[in-house]
Amino acid sequence: MQIGVIGAGSIGLLYACYLSIYHQVTIYTRRKDQARQINSKGIQLIKSGVQSTYKVTAKVLDDGLDHEDLIIVTVKEYHLDRVLNTTNQFRNVNALLFLQNGMKHISLFEKLNNEVILVGVVEHGALKINDYTVNHTGVGITKICSFRNGEGVIQSFQKGQHSDFGVLVAEDWYKVLSEKLIVNAVINPLTALYCVENGDLLSNRFFLSRMKNLFIEVTSVMNVNTTNMWERLEHICIQTQNNRSSMLRDIESGRQTEIDAILGYIIAEADKMGKSVPVSTFLYDSIKGKELQRGDSSCHS
Repeated sequence: MQIGVIGAGSIGLLYACYLSIYHQVTIYTRRKDQARQINSKGIQLIKSGVQSTYKVTAKVLDDGLDHEDLIIVTVKEYHLDRVLNTTNQFRNVNALLFLQNGMKHISLFEKLNNEVILVGVVEHGALKINDYTVNHTGVGITKICSFRNGEGVIQSFQKGQHSDFGVLVAEDWYKVLSEKLIVNAVINPLTALYCVENGDLLSNRFFLSRMKNLFIEVTSVMNVNTTNMWERLEHICIQTQNNRSSMLRDIESGRQTEIDAILGYIIAEADKMGKSVPVSTFLYDSIKGKELQRGDSSCHS
């Protein structure tokens, strides 16, 4: 397939590397300098201390899209509205795959007339080192669901999977996205507020108490099996016990977080249901407050 990847952050770089093994890949960047470096040096992928080079084509998004069989959108949710509004070429694209955290972006799909829309969740760990280098810190899987007429494209996308880059097809997009949302809603804001690694949420009894309260509140809004979901949360915290969540890293680096797409969505849904979610609201306000203090982070590695 001819695949375009929009967004050259950690996930965009990671996907461009692995997909280029079996597909023709173009990565669309925001900055000309990043596109120039990728075209000159390739994308450097580091995994288990071993560095490999992957040759892909890089172009600036504002220069327009080539004809692609599939466009994968990896930008953060808070950039998504701008990308969709400024990229008129989307109307000529057959298939789109969105890989954002949270579920706030689902409402944007109503504006799109594309024949095929896919949604997915990323369960890989990746850390961007520089404009052309990404560290694959944790091998996971990509779960993909059809939101609109995506069955045929999914079959083509699955062909030629790399052993470190598997694709799992799921039928219920709401279940897949809501379960990932709950994981992000519980782990990310707490670790970002307390400035701790994921495992500390279980090992510190006071943090664990807050985690349980937040979980009860979030799952009262989302329709999931709470027993299975709590076990999954515990498993993720154990498996990633030494990891710093993406939201914590954003706070430490003075970047905008994805709190609006995560807890912001939970609060909005609770409001529609007439429910009070005080823990979620407190955490949302806390993270938004820390965003205002960019450059004056109180978290240290």
